[in-house]
Amino acid sequence: MGLAAVPFSHEIELCPELQLREIEGQKRLVSTTKLLRLPGHPGIPLAAEPEVRNLLEREMMTPDLNRMAPHLWLVAKPSSDHCNPLHEQVVRGRNIVITENPELHLCWFDSRVFIKPIPRYLLSWAFWRHYLNDSDADSDPKEKGRLIEAVLGYMRSYSFLVRHESDYRIAVKEHLIPVTTTYEDFMIFISSFAEIQDSQVSPRYRFGELRLRRLNMWAPVLLKRTNFHKIVWQYGDYLAQYYAPYLFFFSIFSVVLSAMQVGVGAKTDWQLFYGVSAWFSVATLAVVCLVILGIIGDFALLSSREVVYAIKQKFFARENPSKASRRGLV
Repeated sequence: MGLAAVPFSHEIELCPELQLREIEGQKRLVSTTKLLRLPGHPGIPLAAEPEVRNLLEREMMTPDLNRMAPHLWLVAKPSSDHCNPLHEQVVRGRNIVITENPELHLCWFDSRVFIKPIPRYLLSWAFWRHYLNDSDADSDPKEKGRLIEAVLGYMRSYSFLVRHESDYRIAVKEHLIPVTTTYEDFMIFISSFAEIQDSQVSPRYRFGELRLRRLNMWAPVLLKRTNFHKIVWQYGDYLAQYYAPYLFFFSIFSVVLSAMQVGVGAKTDWQLFYGVSAWFSVATLAVVCLVILGIIGDFALLSSREVVYAIKQKFFARENPSKASRRGLV
């Protein structure tokens, strides 16, 4: 359930470009600058309210992670504050990668952590009052409630990411927050979200950082698709992730087979040892064959998916030439 009021006061807002004014008997969001556009999105006019709402949903909603939420304890610690501040991310050797996909916010793998920058319009009191105040309902209450929960959870995550002045400096350097604010002003602003409870945020934000490899591992079960988000884009990189485990197991097999060969060569009378050695040798050959077939099958599956996708795009371009032209397919 969303809050009945803006979670921060008008005095501490960090984006004073927007104001609420009554025009023709209705409250409208207007800009104090000559550019009557949404801050940070000059392609969207302030007057185009349906377009602004659609943008807000695309920028904030995390439907896939919400679906996975009941099982996210398999992926991460079930605690919303399990989120390392930015300086700790650097200490752990992670590179901060900017993403505009809300599903990837606070996901990490290897030496990368994905973080979504705060949109400037979410620093405006007037914007919150007009679009995110559930007492001013002008759309489906349930949908609006889910949107408010997503935005509250997202904003609260920055109270975990920025806890020290060093975190603030990293955030400014990485363009995660506007450079026009000061450390003191930002901390006063973001502290307004620190007391928000898990019951007030969307299911995804009841967890902190999420390991992307584990999300991909559970995606076939929980989302019924091959992965949550691709993390490798080349065949070589995709196959390389299997090299280490394969070499590990094959090394074990090699040592065991060598030991058995020495034992058999000793010509002992232990018949059971001969039988186990013969069985293990055949099993090892079977495993090697299965691995080779698996690699070939995996490669064939990847190739066939790309061919099917290319064929679909070809038919789409033929049946919808105008749309295909805008998407650059023709």
